[in-house]
Amino acid sequence: MSINAKINKLNEVSADPNYELILFVTPVRCSISKTLGGDKTDTFNEIRGISNVTTVSDVLGTVREDDKNYYSTVLVKFELQGGQQPKDFRTKILIPSLKKIKGFIVYNIGGVDQVAK
Repeated sequence: MSINAKINKLNEVSADPNYELILFVTPVRCSISKTLGGDKTDTFNEIRGISNVTTVSDVLGTVREDDKNYYSTVLVKFELQGGQQPKDFRTKILIPSLKKIKGFIVYNIGGVDQVAK
């Protein structure tokens, strides 16, 4: 039996049929202060540090800045295991966690869309 065949066999045996991971995304219209908290990269890293958040990125064409702030719509992607409700995650974990980030102001949070299963 080849090495690839052995690896495939191990993957088949170790896969949990009850395990279900689903990815979601929600847009967040926000500003990031240039004088409070960290810089934009630091702020994105803080958002990635929120439980279950996997990626954070600006929506192209939404980024602008002035002397004091960066403004943009940010896409926050997060993962949930089967049975967890994305709206509950958004209201109970994501929004309160975003509000704790120094220099980060949330103006609007859009709906939650499933991106992968």
